[in-house]
This record gives sequence, structure tokens and C-alpha cells, in this order.
Amino acid sequence: CDFCGGDEQENKTTKLPEQMITCKDCGGSAHPTCLKFTPNMVRQVKTYAWQCMECKTCTECGNSENDSELLFCDDCDRGYHMYCCSPPLSKAPEGDWRCKLCCAQFGELQS
Repeated sequence: CDFCGGDEQENKTTKLPEQMITCKDCGGSAHPTCLKFTPNMVRQVKTYAWQCMECKTCTECGNSENDSELLFCDDCDRGYHMYCCSPPLSKAPEGDWRCKLCCAQFGELQS
């Protein structure tokens, strides 16, 4: 794990075995608990080619430029530029944010 130094047999923080997730681009690996992922995020990141924070690109345009404009879905950890969202967002939402893929799967977040 790039965070705790453990492996799948032992997370050095929890002292428990834990499956790691691996970045599709750089090959870096981490335990979901070290990434502070929710159980829902853990399920979701196993369904697509996950990217770590350093490699994250926008799911819509595939670009990593303007990283200050990137939002991260609180359910799947995919990245989206605010201007690539449909409809585009002029500012980052307060609190949790759910991408359109997760809205289709889980429903809109209640404010």
C-alpha cells in the first residue's frame, strides 16, 4: 500500500487483511480504508479502471488539465470537470456530490 506500507495480508494501520485497489495508469496500490473510501465507493471502484489522485482524468473529456475544476464523485471516485458536467456547474457544490452515472444507479442526492 502506497499509504501504510502494508500488503493484502496486512493493512499496517488496521492490522487486518484487506484487498487493495490499483491505479490503471501508474500501478500504485492502496487499501480502500487508507484512501478513506466508503463501502459504496469500494464496490464502485471495482467496476471500472480506477485512477489514483495523481493520475485522475475527467471521465467525460479524458483530460487532466484544469485539475482545480475537477470534482470527485462521492460514490465512485470518478473525476469530472465542472464544465464537462451536464448541465455544466459554475462552482463546486457544497457537501457531497454524485456523478450522473451514480445518480442513474442510486438516484439523486437529497439536499
